[in-house]
Amino acid sequence: MLEKVYCVKDYWDMTILEGVAGFNNKKYYFYCIFSNENDDWTDMYELKLLDDYIFKLSLENWEYWKKWLEQSVVPHPFCYAKSRETKTVEEIFFGKNIEKELIEQTEKYYQNETIIHEYLKNKTPILKAKGVFSGKINGMDTNVEWRNVEKII
Repeated sequence: MLEKVYCVKDYWDMTILEGVAGFNNKKYYFYCIFSNENDDWTDMYELKLLDDYIFKLSLENWEYWKKWLEQSVVPHPFCYAKSRETKTVEEIFFGKNIEKELIEQTEKYYQNETIIHEYLKNKTPILKAKGVFSGKINGMDTNVEWRNVEKII
């Protein structure tokens, strides 16, 4: 059965590495398992169950990410996070002609990512499955079929 992919956080060489998708009417964060033996990504994923709050933050951040894809004025999320390690919001945007709303959205994305990261760091994967994706690679209109689903715990 095809499940909706709500957002894609990362992909490499046409392989979706991580994101948020449904399975059995629940929302999961999924990430691709790397094979050290083959030095490559597999088609297997581990899934962590999300609560409603983290799911909501993930959707907010997906909207920001899509906006970044569409317009270059929005800072790249990775670059912004790197800058925030040593600078304040004001220092990053000093002297730049960027709308206040975009600055606030950029900082909101960063704060959401911090919360999501901490949540996921403390969450154990509960399922392992083969992911077969269809649709556009960037996550818009993407679906997944989870095959060979195993409970981990």
